[in-house]
Amino acid sequence: MTATGTSGTGGSVAGTGGGGAAGQSTAGAGGGGAAGQSTAGAGGNQGAAGGAGTAGAGGAAGAAGHADAGAADGGAGHPDASPTDADPSSARQTAHMLAAGGAPNGYFEYLPPGYDGGAATPLLVFWHGIGEDGNGTSDLNKVTSWGPPKLIANNQWVATRPFIVLSPQYTAVNGNIAPGGGCPSSATINGFVTWALANYNIDRKRVYITGLSCGAIGSWDYLANFQGTVVAAAVLLSGNPGDPTTAGSSWKRAGCTLGSAALWSFHGDMDGVVPYAPDQTTMQDVIACPEPPRRDARFTTVKDGGHIVWDPIYDLSGGYGDIYQWMLANAKP
Repeated sequence: MTATGTSGTGGSVAGTGGGGAAGQSTAGAGGGGAAGQSTAGAGGNQGAAGGAGTAGAGGAAGAAGHADAGAADGGAGHPDASPTDADPSSARQTAHMLAAGGAPNGYFEYLPPGYDGGAATPLLVFWHGIGEDGNGTSDLNKVTSWGPPKLIANNQWVATRPFIVLSPQYTAVNGNIAPGGGCPSSATINGFVTWALANYNIDRKRVYITGLSCGAIGSWDYLANFQGTVVAAAVLLSGNPGDPTTAGSSWKRAGCTLGSAALWSFHGDMDGVVPYAPDQTTMQDVIACPEPPRRDARFTTVKDGGHIVWDPIYDLSGGYGDIYQWMLANAKP
């Protein structure tokens, strides 16, 4: 696949959207099932979940739990039992099961080398696809199927990236963006981000979100409601902001104020699960907004790409650019 891109400065988001055929794919041994869903106009139903495999166990090993971890996590509070800076990334990623009194989602936590809670640190929150939805406990390892938690579990994460990486699992009780849907709602994402800011020492100018497929759809919903009030930048893959001509879309809900968060959206032009056009058109609208006040906005077409385009984007092997350095370069003023 090759990429073509349009760049500008600004952000955009669109609403939650509608029906369409369910997507499904399967992964190889140790991988998670691909996210399957499609969206069109507002109010439709999400597609059925694709099959989900079982992720490797690397993400659950090693690192000490966050201070809220109890018996369900099997972890002690950090930093007392923290891994050494020389340990591989998998040893720094800890599973935190969903439990009363803890985070609103079960999640994986990665702490960068040198983190001891004393210095404000950038935060990256990753939202998975529909195939990795689960109960936050026994199937939490699905979250390591794709994206940053997969790279961390496989010891492919660069130690010099300064982020705390939190990867929550969407659970049906959290609420969703459409009846019968499996994507996290704006309220779900805001609830987890708010909890994270209260429980880690975070650099408030460097809060970032990224999501693929259903996670990107939910992130569009979040950005439509909150724009850049909390998040400095977002990287969204194969998502649907909604048809920008319809009232429920993120563009109609927020317009150019979406540009208060820097945005970089990727989409395969042959995606048969989540439509390409609403993403492209919304980002074109945002890029056309005046700068300032909008911030950096980019739309990258994955040429001949289908729905599952994310590995070469997250592991940087596709030549699309370093999304992690881009996020760090787009801190809040």
